Amino acid sequence: MQVLILYYSRSNNTKKLAEAVAEGVASTGVTAVLKNTEEVEID
Repeated sequence: MQVLILYYSRSNNTKKLAEAVAEGVASTGVTAVLKNTEEVEID
């Protein structure tokens, strides 16, 4: 099983949070896939 953690971070704060979430996921034996994305605008 894999979990996708998709995030956008300007100042790396959200990146650090996403990495912490990935560590928590990995600690349960599940593969965490981190992906950074460009800023998304709501239409």
